[in-house]
Amino acid sequence: LKNIKDSQEVTLVPNEYYYGSTPFINKVVLKTYGSYSDLTGAYARREILGMVKIPNSEIKNKNQMPGINMYSLAIPEYDALYYNLRKEIIKEKTIRDAISLAIPRKQIITDVYSSGALSIFSPILPGYPGYNPKLRYQADINAAKAKIAEAGFVIGPDGITSKGEQKLTLRLVTVDTTEKVKEAEIIRDSLKPIGIDIQIEKYPFASFIQDHVRPRDFDILLTAQNLGADSDIYSFWHSSEVNDPGLNFSGYTDRKLDKYLEQGRTMIDPVARQAKYLEVSQAVFDGNAATYLVWPYYVYGVSRDVKGPKDGRFVDPKNRFWDIEKWYIYDKKATII
Repeated sequence: LKNIKDSQEVTLVPNEYYYGSTPFINKVVLKTYGSYSDLTGAYARREILGMVKIPNSEIKNKNQMPGINMYSLAIPEYDALYYNLRKEIIKEKTIRDAISLAIPRKQIITDVYSSGALSIFSPILPGYPGYNPKLRYQADINAAKAKIAEAGFVIGPDGITSKGEQKLTLRLVTVDTTEKVKEAEIIRDSLKPIGIDIQIEKYPFASFIQDHVRPRDFDILLTAQNLGADSDIYSFWHSSEVNDPGLNFSGYTDRKLDKYLEQGRTMIDPVARQAKYLEVSQAVFDGNAATYLVWPYYVYGVSRDVKGPKDGRFVDPKNRFWDIEKWYIYDKKATII
């Protein structure tokens, strides 16, 4: 670290004691911008040579960013709906099943992420111990309506499903970003035909976390969550994690799942761990305290003059720099003999 300027610019230089080869690039400057348009403007003016986290909705506009290469990272961060089981209105599993069946993941992938995502149905992702490709279902409005009827609810003249005095009007809380709001709108519209009235509440990130996620102030929470480097989802689903700072947002408790989670994190044998986390996946899927939606690709862009960046699978986006000592900047004026 050489310099920090106004908390918006960090300058890095090679460590003279680094054990590996000497980097070709002698300085890296990391900058922050107030908006995506500011970021793309800086790239157009050649003030920067790369952009982190390009929104999937903007990938189709890459022709407006000449000379850029885009790279995809498989970061284990996915979108999901978490049902607040502390609220009577959402405790009934049949209602949660109906919501899951009504949501069109393919539309979310196409309209929100420009086809840059995969459908998921479990917190354990492909390539991780315990991933089960058989845990899935197709969006089916008729099946969702049947679930609503099974729960004893009927759609009233106002189009909202109710049972007695209880109407299925639910607060869906999410962070105020283009992608999450659009995703919430698709979910809201997909639930109208089965009579579930979704009221979207969007908040800036700080308020979203402090005022809603931490105190569990929501009926349904739409957010992203990072699985990390391992299949151990103890902090997401063990009953001891239902209150802040735990990450069991739904408040779900299941003694059998607790046991599986406790056993899985102590196992060393890979075959035994695979078998145990298959049980974990099945238990979470059966409980349906959350609806897992999509796994978006993490896309970043770098000028074609910079050689070395690549696609990859990492736990954290910053890991894309793991071999930066091999990167170099192509000088068109250089003479190659």
